[in-house]
Amino acid sequence: MSTEQLSDGEPLSPAVAVLPKPVILAVYANAEPDTDDYLRDIDLEARDIHVALKRSEALNLCRLVELRGATTDDIFDVFSEPLIRNRVSVLHFAGHSNSYELFLRSMDGFGLTSASGDGLAEFFKAQEGLRVVFLNGCSTRFHVDGLLKVGAHAVIATEKAIDDSVARRFAGRFYSNFGQGAPLATAFSEAVAAVKTEYGPDPEVLYREHGLERWPWEIHYGRGRESIATWSLPQAVGDPLFGLPEPPKAELPPAPFRHLEPYRSIDAELFFGRGTEIRTLYEWATGTDRPPVLLLAGDSGVGKSSLLLAGFAPRLRTAKFLYTRRSSSGLCTTLVHGLAAPAGSRLVEAWRDAEAVRGRTIAVIDQVDEAFTHNGGGTHGEVDEFLNAVAEVFGPTSRHTESRLLVSFRKEYLAEIETGFIDRNVPIEIVLVASLSRSNVLEIVDGTARSSRLREKYSLKIQDGLAERIASQIASDESSNVAPLLQVQLSLMWRKVAPMPPDSRMFSVELYERILGRAKLLGDFLDEQLQHLTVQNREAVESGLHLDVLQFFVTPFITSEIRTTQQIAHVYGDRANTLVDQLVDLYLLLPMERDNRKMIRLSHDVIAPIIRNRFDRSVAPGQLARRGRPTPHLRRGKRHAGHQRAGQQQDQVAEECVQHNHLRDRLRQPRAGRAHRQPRPRRPRQGRQTPRRLRRDRQRKSCQVAAVRSRSIVTCQD
Repeated sequence: MSTEQLSDGEPLSPAVAVLPKPVILAVYANAEPDTDDYLRDIDLEARDIHVALKRSEALNLCRLVELRGATTDDIFDVFSEPLIRNRVSVLHFAGHSNSYELFLRSMDGFGLTSASGDGLAEFFKAQEGLRVVFLNGCSTRFHVDGLLKVGAHAVIATEKAIDDSVARRFAGRFYSNFGQGAPLATAFSEAVAAVKTEYGPDPEVLYREHGLERWPWEIHYGRGRESIATWSLPQAVGDPLFGLPEPPKAELPPAPFRHLEPYRSIDAELFFGRGTEIRTLYEWATGTDRPPVLLLAGDSGVGKSSLLLAGFAPRLRTAKFLYTRRSSSGLCTTLVHGLAAPAGSRLVEAWRDAEAVRGRTIAVIDQVDEAFTHNGGGTHGEVDEFLNAVAEVFGPTSRHTESRLLVSFRKEYLAEIETGFIDRNVPIEIVLVASLSRSNVLEIVDGTARSSRLREKYSLKIQDGLAERIASQIASDESSNVAPLLQVQLSLMWRKVAPMPPDSRMFSVELYERILGRAKLLGDFLDEQLQHLTVQNREAVESGLHLDVLQFFVTPFITSEIRTTQQIAHVYGDRANTLVDQLVDLYLLLPMERDNRKMIRLSHDVIAPIIRNRFDRSVAPGQLARRGRPTPHLRRGKRHAGHQRAGQQQDQVAEECVQHNHLRDRLRQPRAGRAHRQPRPRRPRQGRQTPRRLRRDRQRKSCQVAAVRSRSIVTCQD
């Protein structure tokens, strides 16, 4: 029996690092046509699987190897071929079987002969790449444990003797779904639904005789290998976006990079590096047996909002997408308002009314962590109210709904939110957004060269080796926040090459090294932007007004605070208008609109701790005055007008907005009271027993005692 020769095809796209293609080995063994053991539908099953997987093979997602009339030697020979060894990821068997044996063709070519299931399992133990085994025969359940023990990640098996035509239909649907990029569990559940649609929901009709009351096929996962349920062919070859709908074409923006601003739906063509997460969210939104609520958690700055708006939303076709972001009115009110329900409506009522009008909806509420950080660290009544309202929609006693809810927040609040949903018996799924990996960085850097449309728009060339250089440097600093830092560096590089003629625009290693000297860390980027501000507004920088304004947008939890234009004017008057506009132009502040009100926030949470650090270290007159230290202006009885007005009014706004300045209470204390405090008398240093000196004395005495004991023991032994 010969097998087809394998060779790797062309990569799927220039920006995708293609991995070795998985091999799907389909083994068929049938009796002679004129015997009672002949299975008519084996050949039809082979044809269905061939048609389903040949398209995937043409798209470089897999290699299909088929053994018809297979013997044990044929199977061993395939696994031994150099181009196939350790690359067989899926093994499919169709034929006669029982609880202990699979029946293959005999070596002389006449009839069937038994092959021990334990013996085959022992052989498969040495096959490192084997992930899925599909035993499409009768009563194969007893082979499962042996295959899982030797390393198979998942086994699909049957309980009893099944109808031949049903087995053929189920296998054909499974591989049709799996070959088009569906994850393993999704392909299985969709095949089950297809067979139930054709044969009815009663499982007894699917067996040959004396059927059971449960579904014939079951998928079994190895212990600790449950993640195989989400494994797919696109993931195996490094192209997780294969088969997903393309985002709609929109007018491309002038610049391909967004600095610290999140990517939007219109930037979908420019959003790279999150293919795995996009597919995970897409499969959750479109799958038939997934939990109705998904918790999306990740560190600040990891790119959750960009993932939702530019990666996930543009690819949804079968449902309406609703994106909301927590407002000052609270989580429930935000979601009710997004569902276009009247003010004061209960969430469950708003949800049902919206579903009746809009149809199936995928609703997102982002920045849920602000319910914790913008409440002054007080009670979490807003969160409890939200959890109770969601439980009314998706809890065990609620009416069935096809719509789903995605809740996005920072990872440090995952335990509390997860526990809240579990306590209310709301089914949830959790997706953690990790920091960008090396392969993600490579894809982002090379992304603008991915399509002719992007190359025509930006005329940007990437020097060979640059992506690897950036990935190595940016991943070497574990303390850096990869996503925003990478966007800052690429944005600075684009600013350098954008004025050049289109033929000369190139991201080179030499250009990156120059940028790296100025923006190796986010703190470097902030300092450079403030240097540009010095040229534009020297008076504000020298007085410290710029740091005072930036600090105004930092919460007590060192995150970005949202301020209305009225609040800014109330504290700083008209004097800060020009400064705020300049900070917006320097990508440090971000204008936005909520509830039909104009607001401003920091461009990203990740720069909040850097601003706090710069504010605390500043020796500018404004910051010294804030901390109650004398400045030259104060000694002369003068004070900067902007700081004088801010000092008078900011305390009032701080009470209303939970202002971050923890020194306020100290500054309100009477100076006279502080001046009359008597310093605690200090004992002379000579002879004074400090804790460190006491510990040293105890250690010295312990050593002396140990030495005495040691000498005593030696004396006794002698």
